[in-house]
Amino acid sequence: MFTFLTAVHPTEKTTEQIVGEMPEELKIVKKPEKKDEPPIHRQAAKVKSAAPELPKRQKSPLKDDAQQKSGISRKSESPKPVDSKKMKPKKLVRIVLRKPNGEESIEDVAVDLNATPKDIDKAIKNALKKKLLQIKNPKIKIITQVIDSKPGEEESIEEFETYPETARKNLDEVLKKAVLTKITKKKDPSGKIIMNIFKRKPDGSEIVEEYVEDPKITG
Repeated sequence: MFTFLTAVHPTEKTTEQIVGEMPEELKIVKKPEKKDEPPIHRQAAKVKSAAPELPKRQKSPLKDDAQQKSGISRKSESPKPVDSKKMKPKKLVRIVLRKPNGEESIEDVAVDLNATPKDIDKAIKNALKKKLLQIKNPKIKIITQVIDSKPGEEESIEEFETYPETARKNLDEVLKKAVLTKITKKKDPSGKIIMNIFKRKPDGSEIVEEYVEDPKITG
């Protein structure tokens, strides 16, 4: 014999289920059906960064694009004219080494303004000895100059030429028999530059050449 038990909820649907309690009896228990619940949507909360916000970089006030890139303002200056009156007199020995291809190296040795000819010869000799130790190419021409400059008055240059092998054999003889060329420059009252070239021959005679340069014409 079966006994049907029905449990009814006023608002929910019911289903029937047969449950055996005893060998002779069965109960039918009705359980409420679960309703389909809508899925829960979770929205992730925005997490604020703990780092402080950096201030916005302001634009450079420079108007020029080139200056804005470099950040440096440059100002060009014209070279200042040199006043010859402020220049000091000088006397020096200049050694010029000229290679066959025309390339030159120059070294100046200062000499006292009141130096005697013997003092100058000694300065030349010492400078040449020093250079001869450095020269490896026998084809290099050695040009020795004695420059005596008085700004605004007169400038004179005495020079002679020789080669390493000749100078190494007998430097004193080279200095004694050197064929000197002397160049003098002087301004006249009108502003023209008068240049005289004195070429001394081995026999002691001289050849003089004179040139006049007008700065108003040549600029």
